[in-house]
Amino acid sequence: SLGLESEGRDAFAGHIRYMADEEGGFWLRLGLGLASRGDAALAAAVFGRAVADAPASAFELLNLAGNRGIALDTVSLMKSVADGRGAGDDACARLGTVLKPAGYARNPVLLEALARAAMEAAPQCAEGYAFAGLALHQREAHQDAVALFRQAYALNRKVCPEVVEAFGISLAAIGATEEAIQVYRQGLEDWPDFSWLHMRLGNVYAET
Repeated sequence: SLGLESEGRDAFAGHIRYMADEEGGFWLRLGLGLASRGDAALAAAVFGRAVADAPASAFELLNLAGNRGIALDTVSLMKSVADGRGAGDDACARLGTVLKPAGYARNPVLLEALARAAMEAAPQCAEGYAFAGLALHQREAHQDAVALFRQAYALNRKVCPEVVEAFGISLAAIGATEEAIQVYRQGLEDWPDFSWLHMRLGNVYAET
């Protein structure tokens, strides 16, 4: 299934050893055991169950694959996440549980790959566009990031405050100051306790 060499298998095993069952730990450990025995088909089915039951499992698998250069069908995995259970049975929220930790990982190449897979798997969800924009923002490709953020906002502006912060920074970077102020003000309506938005808005005002 994953085609792991012993080093990659041991690293993955160590990472998921204490992962809670409700986060998919049981299915990931079972799948890894089957993969270690060479039962690729059954291991793939078990990993699919992990992803469907607990979206956090998808991030662990995709992060491992990205770091080890292992090819996975990310679109199929994202579809499994969207069609699975959890996160209030909201497909878009389930995608967010995979993409948000990918954003924190500060690996824009992996994040963009996952986000674009989410865009293809669930084009009705803002999460894919928002985190693809975040990936481009992390690479300082601000013009392209803004285009994706705008697509996300057309679907749902309330993905997470970190996306709002990045959107405003990218807008300011391309000279769209008024839009940046509007984005930050809307963000503060939605997340009034997110201190970074207060700071970013103050910075924009100070620079105008």
